[in-house]
Amino acid sequence: MAIIPEKYTTLSPIQEEYRKFWLYFNSQSLNHRGFSSTFKIHPTPSIRCYQDFSIRQPYHLVLKVDFKRNQYVVMIYFNKVKVYIDYYENHKTRIESELGYTLEWKELATKGSAGKLFAANLFDNSQYEQICQKMMDEGIRIVRIFNSYTEELIL
Repeated sequence: MAIIPEKYTTLSPIQEEYRKFWLYFNSQSLNHRGFSSTFKIHPTPSIRCYQDFSIRQPYHLVLKVDFKRNQYVVMIYFNKVKVYIDYYENHKTRIESELGYTLEWKELATKGSAGKLFAANLFDNSQYEQICQKMMDEGIRIVRIFNSYTEELIL
């Protein structure tokens, strides 16, 4: 999905926080060899809480920041509930075992997600480099693990 630059004149304080964070993230991701070779880097920083990255699968990677709760999320977002159910019923235990932690799995009416929340001090700009590095590393890792089960997928 292409990113369409948003037209805005004034940002709310939270939109400005998102813009600053994603501007930094996008800049750092250009220099992260694994991330920049796996995903198309967004040319425009989001003014929303998330950015998503296509991986040419029936799911995509979503990275999200939550300034209210001081945490970030690394998540796989499924385009179809049938694919979500397949992963949840057939691969959940093995995926979580490989990751070394439990994911929060959510089924929606037509879609689904599986993700992990990580605590972070998002208001300390000096922490951005470390937070972005962890988001990118974990994003690559979670995608690699989910992709290893794609061949078994029943479409």
